[in-house]
Amino acid sequence: MFSFSRFNSGSESDEDKDNNNVDDHPDNGENSDSEDESRLGFDDGDVDDLEKEVAESEEELMSYKVAQLKIKLAERGLIQTGRKPELIKRLLNPQPSDFKSKPKIEPWKTSKAKALLIRLLRDKTSTFHHLTREKAWESSEWFKIYPKDRFISNMKNLKRSLEARELIVASDNKIIEAEISSLCMLNLVTVREYPLWHDNDASRLLEKDLKDDLKKGMTPLELQQTREEYLAFPCDVFRKHIYQEVRKQREMPMKIAKRNKLAETQHKQVVDEEAARWHAEQEHDDLVNEMVNLMV
Repeated sequence: MFSFSRFNSGSESDEDKDNNNVDDHPDNGENSDSEDESRLGFDDGDVDDLEKEVAESEEELMSYKVAQLKIKLAERGLIQTGRKPELIKRLLNPQPSDFKSKPKIEPWKTSKAKALLIRLLRDKTSTFHHLTREKAWESSEWFKIYPKDRFISNMKNLKRSLEARELIVASDNKIIEAEISSLCMLNLVTVREYPLWHDNDASRLLEKDLKDDLKKGMTPLELQQTREEYLAFPCDVFRKHIYQEVRKQREMPMKIAKRNKLAETQHKQVVDEEAARWHAEQEHDDLVNEMVNLMV
């Protein structure tokens, strides 16, 4: 067990020092001393003051409640299980085995912390936007798993990415609205003096006629003669639209199946993300409640 007696200078004989080193540190080396000192958070200073602080801390810790001692242990990364004397002993004289093992950190790209951060950044009404970067990092245990500077950098990048995406969407919407508006204002007659196909009744009638198999056995010219709306177009233009409509109706079932499969995949992804976010909020609330209960 680690002992503070080895810090005494000039009060022990060389033989006693050697015995203490052998008992406490089997490797009998200076590196072990420095490692223990680093583990305990000590630096080079007055040894007598250190022993005095330890004695005073022990008296103070005896007056603390178990919940308060556990909070202190948690702050130092120490195990929080055991009775009150064991907790105090662990605080005063921590051993390497008393420290919690470092949890495995999941990659940021696929982490729940990133999903939660995206959710908070997208919510324009969230109070998260009023927090400083440091407070944002402290607002969730999931965030504090990652180093503060790394989290802040990732948050800045995510925020820029979301803002850029919103600008692109807004720009695309303006372009689409302008195109729709211009199409509505166009004259139905083109430069070649025949109507626009997509706005003409001939387009819908041809789709119906081909579905009803009225084209069977007819040439494009013969089919054109069956309706007055078809005659508004030159024969070569009408023939081109016949071939386009036939190809569309032939390929449509495959496109619908592909579209449905894609929509199903996207729907599942959205549901999974929403479920992950919901669990993230619930677990975060549970952590907050647990900390509050420990402090009460």
